Amino acid sequence: MSFTNRWLAVGIGVMFILPVFLTALSFYQLTHIEPSAIVAGTPLVVTPTETAVFPATSPTPTVDINQIVQDGLDALKTGDYALAEILFRKAIVLLPEEATPFNSLGLALFRQGKVEEAIVAYQTAVSLEPDLAEAAYNLGVAYLSTNQFSQAEKYLQQAIEADVHFAAAYASLGELYLGRSEVDKAIAVLEEAVAHEAVSATLYHSLGVAYVLAGRLEEGKVALETAVSLNPQSAPARYDLGILYLHLNQPALARTQFEEILSLAPGSEWAQEAQKQLNTTP
Repeated sequence: MSFTNRWLAVGIGVMFILPVFLTALSFYQLTHIEPSAIVAGTPLVVTPTETAVFPATSPTPTVDINQIVQDGLDALKTGDYALAEILFRKAIVLLPEEATPFNSLGLALFRQGKVEEAIVAYQTAVSLEPDLAEAAYNLGVAYLSTNQFSQAEKYLQQAIEADVHFAAAYASLGELYLGRSEVDKAIAVLEEAVAHEAVSATLYHSLGVAYVLAGRLEEGKVALETAVSLNPQSAPARYDLGILYLHLNQPALARTQFEEILSLAPGSEWAQEAQKQLNTTP
């Protein structure tokens, strides 16, 4: 059974950032790290929706399955992943043929560091409902965390096939390709996302970096500017855009980006790096 009006739960953490120095450009942002590190903050997706109604033919009609699921979703929101695990396991006992509780269970397990158990839960969800894009995506992310890149690629692609507007899946697959230095593949999948209007600031950020790595600097500038316009609070996107402006001999525009970072994230590592650039930018 599939559920409409999907509720998306974005991952709480941020991705680990490692400095990487590239030919011509010294970018300092998330897509240039090993794919295994990307998963640290990759958004995960949980179902069902807060308004989803489970079948009235529940084997235990005196138990409110919808309330159990809602309590599980609430526990996820507040970070009580152990309680969420208990509640979703109860839901699975009542509805063992439903894919969505297995997906939500996987999320609760993953957040507790029980990655192998999470993979089993996601695999069950995908086997019950192959077109459940959220479960395929989360399974791909879980495989990333265990360095199983071929499997990660397979399920991220499956998520995209199930939902051609799934921006997070495109972005994660593009980042995976960038992490493996497969720039052409990254550009292809990220451009496909744009063609399907599956856009996000993260996606345009990754696309901008991919263009730059391919030597397509003007296209990279447009993509990074779009990322900043979609999420003006993104210090990583602003930093990369500033570096690119410097490379394009546009120091005034670069200074603007670095100064914005100081206002957005004072005292952060991003601010420290931005200040270093300001100290040497005319």
